[in-house]
Amino acid sequence: SNNTGEKKVSSPGGAISPPSAITMTPPKQQKSLADVSGKLFSPDRSIDETLPVSSVHIPTSPLAAASPGTKKKKLERLDWRLPKEESMSDWTIFVKVSENVGSKDISTDVEDTYHVHKIVLSCGARQSDFFSQKLSDGCGFCRVELNPSAARAFPIMLDFIYNAASDLNATSETSVALRYLSQIFGVPELKKKATSFIKKDFRTSTAPCYFTEAHIFNEVKLRAAACNLCAASFDEIKSTDMLSLQPSLFVDVVSNPHFQARSNDFCIKVADVLRANPGSANAELLCAVTANEKMPIINASESLFFIHLGLEHFLPMRSDPNEDL
Repeated sequence: SNNTGEKKVSSPGGAISPPSAITMTPPKQQKSLADVSGKLFSPDRSIDETLPVSSVHIPTSPLAAASPGTKKKKLERLDWRLPKEESMSDWTIFVKVSENVGSKDISTDVEDTYHVHKIVLSCGARQSDFFSQKLSDGCGFCRVELNPSAARAFPIMLDFIYNAASDLNATSETSVALRYLSQIFGVPELKKKATSFIKKDFRTSTAPCYFTEAHIFNEVKLRAAACNLCAASFDEIKSTDMLSLQPSLFVDVVSNPHFQARSNDFCIKVADVLRANPGSANAELLCAVTANEKMPIINASESLFFIHLGLEHFLPMRSDPNEDL
């Protein structure tokens, strides 16, 4: 050192270098969370400007965070089918499934969860009046209870609401349920589309399915039309299509004034329906479907099946079980 207080630095060769020749490199500063999040979203200014830092998912792996080629996947549109951490969902719908047995609703432990977006459900041509009202309550979730058929169609309704340019992805099995959902959740456009689909899809082969679904949702006119078509075209309907009918609905078809059937085929279809619904047969049902004017002849291949049913349901009713049949 000298009298001026300046510090001399020795080079490896022993010579003294003046302070001006020394270049000091400042320590590299670690990037803050805000720096990292801003860099991740800088290609898309709309996301960068609207997302708070707290909502940004930063990779926990130091290697992933430090990799210069790592980019966060761009969210092109809001989609309820994406995992919650990717969809940026801000609301949740819980759908509990309940089975209607007789006049009682029996709830099950099945509950489906849907992570959705408030802006989609409450805005646009396909908005839901029901959910718009629920959103105004300020709660972060909503619980609804639906029968199994309506619960199966619920995701299709969400797809319809989310994709304003798409058509309705309905089927014979879901279209009646979708019309029901359109009414309880207030989506008028969904009702129009579902009704249009039913009119185009309603025919002999789909009549049993529409009869069942119309019965579930109390669609009186559709139920009557489907029952009439099932009765008038009974021989044209395959046994596999008839299996969608509950035995009680099958009796409604057989009792319909438009009913026409060849006795041999009728016998086989009755047996198929009863086998598909074990335990559903009773004396009243058997009397209705095996009446002489309906089934004057029993097919040989089904004779033992009907004898067994007769012994099971009619023999206990006889005053003298030992009396000859």
